[in-house]
Amino acid sequence: MSTLCKRCIIPANATNVTLDSGGICNLCRTYERLKPALTDFAALEKVRFDRLAKAKGKGRYDALVGLSGGKDSSYVAYKLTREFGMKLLIITYDNGFLSDIARKNIEIVVKALGQDHRFVSPGKALNKTICQNSIRRYGVPCLGCTFPGFAACIKIAVENDIPLLVHGRSRAQMFKDLAPGAVDPHLPFLEGNLQPVDIGRNRHFLLAMAGKLNRALRGVARDPRFADEVSQLFTIDTARIAAAKEPSEFIGYFLYEKYDEELIRAELQRAIGWAKPGGPDLLGHEDCRVHPAAAYLYTVDHGYPLMQQELAVMVRDGSISREEALARLDGNRHVKHLSPEAMEELSQFSGIPGVKILHYARRVHKLLKVLQFLLRLRNRLFGRYLEARTPLVSLRRRARE
Repeated sequence: MSTLCKRCIIPANATNVTLDSGGICNLCRTYERLKPALTDFAALEKVRFDRLAKAKGKGRYDALVGLSGGKDSSYVAYKLTREFGMKLLIITYDNGFLSDIARKNIEIVVKALGQDHRFVSPGKALNKTICQNSIRRYGVPCLGCTFPGFAACIKIAVENDIPLLVHGRSRAQMFKDLAPGAVDPHLPFLEGNLQPVDIGRNRHFLLAMAGKLNRALRGVARDPRFADEVSQLFTIDTARIAAAKEPSEFIGYFLYEKYDEELIRAELQRAIGWAKPGGPDLLGHEDCRVHPAAAYLYTVDHGYPLMQQELAVMVRDGSISREEALARLDGNRHVKHLSPEAMEELSQFSGIPGVKILHYARRVHKLLKVLQFLLRLRNRLFGRYLEARTPLVSLRRRARE
């Protein structure tokens, strides 16, 4: 087992993580410096209110929200409708793994809120190919949902001139890679979301994200069977973004308020009859049927669970104690034990035998160890340059102010 940070629970072998002489990780040190700016919720609420107010009434829709049926996306759609009175286009990306409880909650949310809703549903053959590519390249099926889901939402927003794309990533998800030299492509958006609207910056960030997503899906489009379908569902018109007077802005709803998972579930149940899943109460992903297999594969890939990164953020912001985080991690069976049922479904869906899926995950693990070494070497050689060039610079300036 890798050495853990003495303050949070992030392992020393995590990507872009280093421990100082006191055994404290660079993520903790960074969060410590940024915490005043990231937890001034009175100021943050004003920033969010201004964002949402400026978007209202500009077109047919004020915002686009992706809805998986999980608690976070359901809550975002609910709050934007009931509290802010916004006209939404709600999009659900169906990658073939939506659970029954997710479908039930999607129906509940859409009916209760009275907003327009669309499913984006690739054909069975394309869904299978996207899943295969994700497993072979990344060792997990998850990016076969994340990449095309984001691409579809951005494409629809751009084509319909929708001013805001509002996502429901939790603060634990948004801040898990918050350190100089991080490779998380969402960090530039996070920085932009915390400052007054800047059209040029929004355009730059959205073009960069659109380019990455188009490139990620280009491999699938090379197959002549799927070229038209990929273009129709996912390919983002970057020329339209470049020419737009006010391009869409990608913002995180939970960046602006304290995140409490239990309160979110309770309010959804009380207000719109949202159906609470029967799974774990913390950091659950009951909207995906194969998540138990994906959680285990992520651990094989990286050598540590994704859940561990998110729990570490919660320790940093004081949501839970370090001891409670360790207990939660130890109590989650999916990060340490493979679910045969979920793996069998993933294997049947992708057409890749379970043994082969594990082989791809172990191969990715070896590649990630090389990447970790290179990142450590880069940080050692160019630490000051990265500190100056990272998107976090302006956040630290805000913290000092």
